[in-house]
Amino acid sequence: MSKLFHFTFLLSWLLLISLEALADDIWETTRQRLLSAEAYRLHYDYTGEEGTFHFRYTLVDKGERILTEVLDGSARGSGTKIYFDKAKDSQNVAMDTGYFTLRRSLGARDIKGTSLYQPYFTLMIEDLSSQKPTKIQKTDQGTLLFFGQRGESEDRLQLDPEGNPITYRRLEKGKEIKKMEIRKLEWGTFPIDWKK
Repeated sequence: MSKLFHFTFLLSWLLLISLEALADDIWETTRQRLLSAEAYRLHYDYTGEEGTFHFRYTLVDKGERILTEVLDGSARGSGTKIYFDKAKDSQNVAMDTGYFTLRRSLGARDIKGTSLYQPYFTLMIEDLSSQKPTKIQKTDQGTLLFFGQRGESEDRLQLDPEGNPITYRRLEKGKEIKKMEIRKLEWGTFPIDWKK
């Protein structure tokens, strides 16, 4: 009985270690791909304190140029295009509302610290409650990674079978406070449709 107990304990311990290594491997592979991406385009839906918004986001040259379009159905600002071109103006974004174009400082309250001038995936990773997943769970959609402490601040990142993020949720004390659903993620360079 004693040998069976030790064998079972050893087998359980090895299984736990291999699951942790698998979680680290999945996360590190995903993290590196997201942080090193040169260019991508995606649609994402954001739901949080500010309301619900729908965006089309295009990043080229590792974030040297970014176009964010506010899509129909958003709480406000539908049709607005926000363009950042570091080579032309590293301190401001240009906003085209459809009626007029204005410059907004990167330090403005609603611009500062956003993906309007920084890579979306870099900000998402920096926003996570912990550096590594605290739990991994296989789902019918792919892999669900948990970050942080359950019951306090916890983030959940759902990856598809290829390791691309499809949903990011932030929970505070068990209550969802923000959710981002990523759709139509395409890797590669795409033209930015911005008036000259």
